[in-house]
Amino acid sequence: MRNVMILLILTVLLLIVGCIQQPQQVVVVEEKDYETFDDVDKNGEEYESYTMCIDSCDSCVESCEQALFYELDLCDDIESESRKQNCLDKVYFAEAIASGTLTKCDAIDDEDDNSACKVLVTVDAAVEQNNIGYCDELNEEFVQVCRDSYYMESAINENDPSYCEALENSLKESCLENFEVD
Repeated sequence: MRNVMILLILTVLLLIVGCIQQPQQVVVVEEKDYETFDDVDKNGEEYESYTMCIDSCDSCVESCEQALFYELDLCDDIESESRKQNCLDKVYFAEAIASGTLTKCDAIDDEDDNSACKVLVTVDAAVEQNNIGYCDELNEEFVQVCRDSYYMESAINENDPSYCEALENSLKESCLENFEVD
């Protein structure tokens, strides 16, 4: 069960990291009318930021909505306490990742999201500082997930397949696929 949980977290991490690190490239082909919340002025900055986010990363709609929640303080308007807390957790998660501040993850009530947040922030710091030792500061159950993510991201960021060699089995194969020439 623990291995399944770790694999699930790693998969989510890679998906989130992929969304967060997409290049901010916007190509306007036609004007689109994005479905959003009633409180959003379609002529305002928040709407523009939201549409740019969606255009730059189509698979990241939830992350874009979280950023919009944060900008508009929409979580406070949710009546259900559990849904409000879930909204706030997503906002805190996005803030922690965007700022690279590990302590912001502590505000997240959901234990799985709290752990995933800490792993992602730590991986980002480790990659940025080129120091895998940051992963050792996490709870023991997440150290390997962090290390694997570090090697995967470093390989891609540095365009260096030698980082893939530190990974095992399917992760190694997945990493090396980024460097295969057709």
